[in-house]
Amino acid sequence: MGDVEGPNDFHFRKIRCCLDAHYPSQENRTDWVRINIGIRMRAIRRGEGVTESERYLADLSDRAFLRLWSYPNVFVDRRAGKNTANRQGKELCDLLVVCGDDIVVFSDKSIDWPTGDLPLAWSRWYRRAIGHSVDQLKGAERWLRAFSDRLFLDRACEDPFPFSLPDLSRGRVHLVAIAVGASQACQDHFDGGMGTFVLDP
Repeated sequence: MGDVEGPNDFHFRKIRCCLDAHYPSQENRTDWVRINIGIRMRAIRRGEGVTESERYLADLSDRAFLRLWSYPNVFVDRRAGKNTANRQGKELCDLLVVCGDDIVVFSDKSIDWPTGDLPLAWSRWYRRAIGHSVDQLKGAERWLRAFSDRLFLDRACEDPFPFSLPDLSRGRVHLVAIAVGASQACQDHFDGGMGTFVLDP
């Protein structure tokens, strides 16, 4: 890649680490650079999250996965081949993390806890918060496997996703549903605690 000077140094150092781990062959590495970076890196306009919980997730992912590999609010173009004037993309997920052969897809739902007795309230909240997240995640995975080249960073679908996804025949897709809104109900039911729990189906 040669020596790179200027404000992109930090990003190139991270890219080199990724290339060393996943593209040890110089020939494959050169192809990856040519496809994904080109001669000069363009500015990447990442989403920031819409709701408070989405913004928290984006900030957490920056610290856990680093900004180069995490992209909040990724969109898809469902109108390919049609008139693109004034089109509005559909949100694929609330956060997409891509690093090597691993893709992590996050769905974030913030749903208020409903009124009523516990079994009925849980059923309603689960359906709206977790059930809808799971549906979104499964749809996102299907889209990634079928149309990985039709991802965008903006709702107008004018700013393409900056990197090619790994070959999903060998890659791994991890689906993570985050549901916010049941904290107080959890603390009341379990007589304290942090108000969080994990479902591992």
